[in-house]
Formats: sequence, structure tokens, C-alpha cells
Amino acid sequence: MKAHISITIEEKLAHGLRRYAKRERRSISQVTEIALQEFLADRQPTHDQVPATPSAFNGSFSREETYGS
Repeated sequence: MKAHISITIEEKLAHGLRRYAKRERRSISQVTEIALQEFLADRQPTHDQVPATPSAFNGSFSREETYGS
């Protein structure tokens, strides 16, 4: 489902957007949608990552002490 939004952009950018859309034979909304998809894909992680640092465990571990018998 698509949603309607209204934005205000610089005239020079709007002119370039119209020219590009006409050259590609696409609507301005299609060009804007493609550009936003690429922009967001570059800036949003594709999956949740747990931050981690390289380390090593130098102690001892006993399941018995931890969980009981």
C-alpha cells in the first residue's frame, strides 16, 4: 500500500528530478521512491547486530556450580 506525503525541496533539485524522471520515462514519485530506497538501504543495517569486542575467557566454568546437580 502506498502513502501520500508532501515534501518541499530546493528548486534546483526539483528541476534535476523532473529532468531525470523524463529521461528515464518514469514518474517523479517512482524516481523519488527508488532514490529513497537506495539511500535508506545504505544507511540501515540489514539485520540486528549485537555489539561485541574481541576477548578471551581465562577463568574456569563449572556447570555443576552454576546449575546445581
